[in-house]
Amino acid sequence: EHHGSYGAMGGLITSIEDFTKYVALHLSAWPPRSDEDSGPLKRSSLREMHHPWRLDALMANYRYPNGRECPSASAYAYGLRWVRDCEGRVYLGHSGGLPGFGSNWTMMPDYGLAVMSFDNITYGGTSTINTAVLDTIITLAKLKPRTLPVSGILEQRKNELVKILPGWNGAESSGLFAENFFMDNRLKDLVKRTKELYDEAGKITNAGPMTPLNQLRGTFILEGEKKNILVFFTLTPEKIPLIQQVRMRAVEKSKE
Repeated sequence: EHHGSYGAMGGLITSIEDFTKYVALHLSAWPPRSDEDSGPLKRSSLREMHHPWRLDALMANYRYPNGRECPSASAYAYGLRWVRDCEGRVYLGHSGGLPGFGSNWTMMPDYGLAVMSFDNITYGGTSTINTAVLDTIITLAKLKPRTLPVSGILEQRKNELVKILPGWNGAESSGLFAENFFMDNRLKDLVKRTKELYDEAGKITNAGPMTPLNQLRGTFILEGEKKNILVFFTLTPEKIPLIQQVRMRAVEKSKE
């Protein structure tokens, strides 16, 4: 029976209902955003807690509870454990115990999910159950990780880039490109390569939506009658971001 000796090291008696509020606070730190902070800790401070500061182990033979092989890596965050699996899924959480009690919580910030479990065994080891529950939910519900929103400047530069292709008309005087761009890429080579891609793709019928990698970098598809063109570009990290790199290649059209 609990006698309070662990209280000096921070042991607390709580309920699932109250503990939910604590875990929800951690989840609320994601995704990074500019909204007003309303919690007892800044969201940036919570994300600092979640960062994998020290590598703990490479688990080349890791298996999920259902037996599926998935090599993973684990690290120490600030008082939390961090795991990234072979599919790029990140798990964060903590296990704790008192004489006769155990608690485990695991969250997946990119999915907005968390699972908590209490048991009546000291350090009961229910982390495996949490992992199994989360993996099952994601698999059966076919959940996808949270996607980044497209920043306004990324969408703007995409539309401006599309307008000057394939001839790069007025590109050098457009004010769209970083000062190094045409030093690194000769205009005549850009025009030649782009027109070759357009000939390979056929008539361009649509410019697809941006897929952002971050607020200053991403890809989009130029849809052609014969093939598509995958366009990647990145912007400079300055007050008025300019295009500093563009890469394009032909890709087969989706059969869907």
